[in-house]
Amino acid sequence: FTYDARHQGVDFFLHKRTDSDADKEAENYASTIWNKDPDLLEMRSHISPNFRSTFHRGLDHYLMGNFAEAARTLREADWLMIETVVDNGRQENINAIGSQLLDRNINHIEVMHLRKKLGDGPSQAIIEYIESQ
Repeated sequence: FTYDARHQGVDFFLHKRTDSDADKEAENYASTIWNKDPDLLEMRSHISPNFRSTFHRGLDHYLMGNFAEAARTLREADWLMIETVVDNGRQENINAIGSQLLDRNINHIEVMHLRKKLGDGPSQAIIEYIESQ
């Protein structure tokens, strides 16, 4: 299972590696890269421990067939991701409407569309599947 990685607004190649160095790293791949590579770490910087535990709780409920609780928990995980992305202020064009994004009473189409874009795709996909059943 995965979480959405953020690529917009991420300064890739933080260490300004040359193409040759990047190729060497790829040829010498080791699983430790996921915990050391600055680009991969930056792409996951919006995944908080609170999101991770909430997502896994929701996924566990889903796998056990507790669909109502799974949907509720995954909605909360999705919301946690939106909060983290807005609070970090790294996504382009959200600072102007960040407070609207975090106000659950505002449901304008533009706000709802941006929430879906900023939220967690895997959580949203499972929720949509549950609701379609």
